[in-house]
Amino acid sequence: MSCYTALEALVASQNPSHPSPAAVLADLGTPSTSIAILDHGTITTHCISTVGDNPDTLFQACSISKPITALAAMRLIQQGKLTLDDKVVDLLPANVTELLETPQTKHLLLQVTIRHLLSHTSGFSVHGVPGYSPTSSPSPPPLTKIVSGAHPSHTPQIRLISVPGQAFSYSGGGFTVLQLVLETLTGKSFPDFVSELVFVPLGMDRSCYVLGEGEKNVASAYWTGFTACEDKWRAHPERAAAGLWTTAGDLLKVVKALQGCLKGQGSAILGKELAVEMLTEVMDGTALGWDAPRVPGTIFGHCGANLPSWRCLVVGWADMEHFGGLKKGEGGQGEGKVDGKEEGEKVQEAKDDGGNKIEIIDFEKVYYRKNKALMEDCGICVMTNSAMGVDIITKVIHGISYLKGWVQVPVYMFGYPDSITPFFTDTIKIDGNWKKWAGAWGEDWILESGADECPVLRYRETVIKLVPAAMPRMEYEQGQSIDLVLEGLEMMIRLGFIEGKRVLELWRGDGWGINVLEKKQDESEERKKEEDGNKEDKIEEDKTKENRIEKDESNKEESKDSENKKHNSEAADKLTDY
Repeated sequence: MSCYTALEALVASQNPSHPSPAAVLADLGTPSTSIAILDHGTITTHCISTVGDNPDTLFQACSISKPITALAAMRLIQQGKLTLDDKVVDLLPANVTELLETPQTKHLLLQVTIRHLLSHTSGFSVHGVPGYSPTSSPSPPPLTKIVSGAHPSHTPQIRLISVPGQAFSYSGGGFTVLQLVLETLTGKSFPDFVSELVFVPLGMDRSCYVLGEGEKNVASAYWTGFTACEDKWRAHPERAAAGLWTTAGDLLKVVKALQGCLKGQGSAILGKELAVEMLTEVMDGTALGWDAPRVPGTIFGHCGANLPSWRCLVVGWADMEHFGGLKKGEGGQGEGKVDGKEEGEKVQEAKDDGGNKIEIIDFEKVYYRKNKALMEDCGICVMTNSAMGVDIITKVIHGISYLKGWVQVPVYMFGYPDSITPFFTDTIKIDGNWKKWAGAWGEDWILESGADECPVLRYRETVIKLVPAAMPRMEYEQGQSIDLVLEGLEMMIRLGFIEGKRVLELWRGDGWGINVLEKKQDESEERKKEEDGNKEDKIEEDKTKENRIEKDESNKEESKDSENKKHNSEAADKLTDY
């Protein structure tokens, strides 16, 4: 059975009353879900759709346009036409520079470099770009108008709002400035030189910035799985930031190429040194155009969201510790080993449930390090045409990872809520070790056996059945997590460990995050603990009393010795006088 066949079966099982997996996903919020998997160097594609879309259907890549722009810029650097430390003002026409500056920031603008633009540390304003409706704005303004913020621009003036290089501040405006820099440098339109530097060399034949005449295989935007948006899509003259049309398969071609470059196998695209630099964190989890493979240090990617209703995410694995592409102190270059462990892994010492002293390790870092070989040359891309796409993307990625036997994708690294509930699965039995977590948790939750000896979760007087989650289990020093979905709800519990102690994590799929609950002790346990405490207090009291008696005896002996010495001294004095 192929992974896609298994995935469709998993999706269909979420609601057997629906006629197809596509109908299930539409009910969850999106009419089309385009998927690509990179499995040890091999790319396969699939699309689940109720509206006739297929793997070759074009979707808006939204902010994933930025890594593609970054790759084009890095290729110009490889060709010797640009450097990361080139000053932006030296590359832009004077009339554009004047639009970016104010009397108060003119001297600061001189400091902005290409590296700043690629890593969102330039200090430029304008976080995102809303696009232009084909009905109300059939002729979008030129970039110079957009930079100035003048009518009919949908965004204000792009200007410096913080000191260049001082802090991370996500800026679509900065990438719009970069677009002008690259067009000026190459003397070509943005679509033309990106096609020449990226699309053609990588075989991305379903990628463009301008839809060709007669192109019919294009997705349309939806608010939900059933309701289309007023506009099929919006135009983005800010092409470097958000204007790419592509497929999930084409985006994984970029991931695959970068993985090869890191190994020195793709020098025609990018040399190894530049590839490592591109994926090395600059600040706050951001590299050059990508979200960096920081701790746990093995995964890079980028998410995207365009108005009115496009959501997408692409991820790829890369062993950046091996290539020296992590910041010092983040588990990467410059770190040594202590007693066979990577420096920085050990957090502290604690006691397990039996009171035994144990070392606490950064289990997440260990988890990903241990599985590096398993994930080599792998990646996933999911694209949707719905405003509700984030939850579905996360569920699909967890589902693929589960079916492939891969590691859990840390979606929080790409700005997604880490508590989105995965699909459930009815094809496996619940790990019997769940009973070790049985009992009361927090103020109102109780994990206990139901009528069929399977676990249920009780909230006050309400009992909810638990079913296995279709996502990879986290691994700890003490064993694997047990992940259980609350049947019929967008909630999950993870039975795991923190600092060697069992905990119950309550995942709320509404985006409110993960609550870590501590186990409540029953009356007998509390009484035993109190008795043990009283015994320890009595032992300590007895020790204190014994020490006091010993000290008193010692003082008496010293006093007696002192009297004897005085008596002997007086006797000696008398003998001397005679």
